[in-house]
Amino acid sequence: MFADRLRQTLNFSETLSADATRAIARADGALRVTGVDVFNASAVATHATNYITFKVINLGTDAQGTTVVASASTSQTGGTAMAAHVAFPLTVVSAAAEVSDGSTLGFVYDEATTDVANSHVIHVVVKTVPVGSPS
Repeated sequence: MFADRLRQTLNFSETLSADATRAIARADGALRVTGVDVFNASAVATHATNYITFKVINLGTDAQGTTVVASASTSQTGGTAMAAHVAFPLTVVSAAAEVSDGSTLGFVYDEATTDVANSHVIHVVVKTVPVGSPS
């Protein structure tokens, strides 16, 4: 009945032009990731070799983890194109959606080659609910 009041969003923005992994938030209590949207200031077409993979990962409590929580790409094989300033949803991995208290979520921007991006402003919105809450 009040599930909408339990939802929380984590926001991250940065100008990226090369591969990067960034810590974006530490879980204050166990949480479940219910969705992730990436917004890009530029359109990115699908391509066989020049594409971007976006991931939200669980870095764990020691910032060393690599568990993929959500991902998507602009690869010509299995990916989709991105429109400028339009939500690009990442697919949440249900088996990895729960994040324990104190764990850090990270965002990975991974270019397949070096000529994909030109200082893109990336905005990431991670939607969460506390573990045990209705989703």
